[in-house]
Amino acid sequence: MPINCLNGQIPESIFNLSMLQILAFDVNNISGNLPSSIANGLPDLEELYLGGNRLSGEIPASVSNFSKLTIFSLSENSFSGRVPTNLGNLQNLQSLEFQLNELTNDPSMPELDFLISLKNCRNLKAIRIGLNSFHGILPKSLGNLSTSVESFVAEHCGIKGIIPNEIGNMSNLMELHIGGNELRGTIPDTLGQLRNLQKLRLDFNKLGESEAFHMKLETH
Repeated sequence: MPINCLNGQIPESIFNLSMLQILAFDVNNISGNLPSSIANGLPDLEELYLGGNRLSGEIPASVSNFSKLTIFSLSENSFSGRVPTNLGNLQNLQSLEFQLNELTNDPSMPELDFLISLKNCRNLKAIRIGLNSFHGILPKSLGNLSTSVESFVAEHCGIKGIIPNEIGNMSNLMELHIGGNELRGTIPDTLGQLRNLQKLRLDFNKLGESEAFHMKLETH
């Protein structure tokens, strides 16, 4: 029931509809937390849309048990805490949308560790995690993500460090938006390998530009 004026919490009985395949409550005024065992009663769920509400608390680690999930959208809420690091168990996942929340990274881990687990999601096409408070660095293993990834959007979420050279391995990337962060260093030459890239935003960082990268752009 997207785009209504629903208030209050999602009834717990909804999470026990074992044959449910699509659950959409996006763009309402729903509040509360997600139950810790959210996936246990929805074994066949394929699409989960909860964006544009007032949901809060942590994202339960049990979401990794949604073995058939293809679309996972929690954007524009007030979720906090760490993103579960077992999302790689969602092997059918195609779209991950966590932008515009209050999510953080484990302060003891310099890298955004949840991104590392996503290498097991071989059908993943879109990762949208911007407008959070991660304050970590992009892992080199970003280059191990599936070549099916077409969109990586992580703007204004406190990303530090450098852009790893391995990002050039994401050969089907069409959209890369990592503007508004705290990135330093030079733009890696390997971005010139992204022949399908249509949208590139690196603005509002502290980046320089390598001469080799500039020459590659001129030749494409």
